[in-house]
Amino acid sequence: THIDGYVDKDVLMLRYRNADLGGLLQIKVVPHNADLGTLQGEDDKFYSLKNGTNALYQPNFPAASQLVFQNGNSRYSIGISYSPKDNVTVDDLLKIANSMFLN
Repeated sequence: THIDGYVDKDVLMLRYRNADLGGLLQIKVVPHNADLGTLQGEDDKFYSLKNGTNALYQPNFPAASQLVFQNGNSRYSIGISYSPKDNVTVDDLLKIANSMFLN
């Protein structure tokens, strides 16, 4: 298990490597300045988080599939990369995103 993170200007990057996962979980937080719809690609799909927030699943994002959502004035990107597990699913990413909210 390894945890790494940094702040660069207005970007917060957190990385967590776990032996059980076999990959790298990355959470990136930036100020949000555009509608999520502008990020939607051909294979991307919207989901709802447990608090009603829209989240955009991007299965073909380079190096990892990712889930992007906005809360308050921030945009969050969650991805799992470099995993030998081919079964990292949107449900895995939704579980992580939903764990970030109290309700």
